Amino acid sequence: MTGIRTLLIFLFISFGLLEANSWNTKKDDFDNDIPNRVNLIRSTRQTTLEGLEKTQGLDQETSGSSSSVKAGTKTKFYELELPSNYNMHEIPKHKSGRPMEVLIQMNMRKVIRLDEDDERIQVDMELRVFWTDYHIRDHVNNKREEQGLKRISFSDLTPALRKNMTKTLNDPGILDSIWKPNLFFEGLIQVAQPYAMARPIILKLIPEIGAFEYLSRITVLTDCPMDFHYYPTDTQTCPFEIRSFAYRRQDLVLSWYRTGVWLHTLEVSSFDVHVSDLNARGQDGYDYDIYSFLIKARRRLSYHMVQTYLPSTFYIIITCLCFLLPSRYVEARIGIAMTTLLTLTAMFASVRSSTPVVSYVKAIDVWMAGSIMFVFLVLAEFTFITWLGSVKEDYEEARKKKTDDPGTEMEMNDLLKDKKTTSITFANPNTINYYERLMKFLEKYNFPIFIGILIFSTIIYWTWLLNSADYFDWKTDASNNNLGLPGQPGWY
Repeated sequence: MTGIRTLLIFLFISFGLLEANSWNTKKDDFDNDIPNRVNLIRSTRQTTLEGLEKTQGLDQETSGSSSSVKAGTKTKFYELELPSNYNMHEIPKHKSGRPMEVLIQMNMRKVIRLDEDDERIQVDMELRVFWTDYHIRDHVNNKREEQGLKRISFSDLTPALRKNMTKTLNDPGILDSIWKPNLFFEGLIQVAQPYAMARPIILKLIPEIGAFEYLSRITVLTDCPMDFHYYPTDTQTCPFEIRSFAYRRQDLVLSWYRTGVWLHTLEVSSFDVHVSDLNARGQDGYDYDIYSFLIKARRRLSYHMVQTYLPSTFYIIITCLCFLLPSRYVEARIGIAMTTLLTLTAMFASVRSSTPVVSYVKAIDVWMAGSIMFVFLVLAEFTFITWLGSVKEDYEEARKKKTDDPGTEMEMNDLLKDKKTTSITFANPNTINYYERLMKFLEKYNFPIFIGILIFSTIIYWTWLLNSADYFDWKTDASNNNLGLPGQPGWY
């Protein structure tokens, strides 16, 4: 046994010595290789720095050429060469002095949201603008004549030639160096241009005729006055007006290009939307060209039908069903009516908190207030029937007491006074009989009467609401809205 232990200890010590020797060898190799590793790192770093210096020098060259457009210089942006006397602040009209024509087209991808609290609308669109820069056109054609080439006019362009001559200018610095129409949206709050790597802008040019095409993807937030009188069958109309901010009609006129406005998505949140009423007019008091259109948004009824109108109607019907219970179940009748009244009151508060806050009464407020009033009348009817029953019971009890004790000197009125529930005048048998007949009539006809009132008032309410709100007057023009029909003009 001792021999085995000695052998194991010897093997363990031998294995440890071998591992130590191997570690020392690896450490010596690593120490000897350190200078080579340091030299490799220094060489890589030097190469990287040289590459960065070259890149920075190229960037400075590019940025210098992009921002060096000044009056009296000749600068070339890809295929664009500006005349030496070019002034980006001067409108480049035709030599005859006629107004410059600017064509506009808006491709509305979708209505992002309708803000009912702040009364605003936000739209995602592609804005497309066309104009002719006659200064650039004359400069390019003058150069062509110097080279012995023919001047080119718009009528000379065939579709194939137009395609070949069109240049795409991707340098954003070009827009800062040329004249462009300063278009403006009335009621504009904010214009944003979300992008990932580069701004979504395309600028195309046919230099020979000076024709520019500007295309940009933007989101526009504008005012939208709203009217909630007929909520939730309301239709909101949001006007869009676009005009030149600085140039009057003698200098610049606007026109729609092709379809003018095109809306791709005809729904947003709980609304159906469409574009309508494209027109042109001058601004009152000023001689500016204004082109306008409307975005109409009709609220869908499905939400409030399921959440408000149908539940409240069911609650009212449940309350009316209590009339079918025998009159002796007073506690059940009153309990159901009170529970329904409290439920409708809580529902009304919830509806008020989820609808736009305005200072006037909305159509849904009329419905909820009418529902609460209806249940209140049913509760009052229960109370009245119960009171009539108590009058009859007191009278019968007093009459029985007098019959059982003929020697009493008390009159019927005095007996009824002791009950403290009726007046002396109820001692008249004719009055008691009338009340009894009235109670039987109400017990028999209360249910059909109240159900009839409910049906009649519901028909009156919806007829008034749908007609007043023109809810079904919803005509979507296929020339400006994407209905998915064959042969529609579309965006391009």
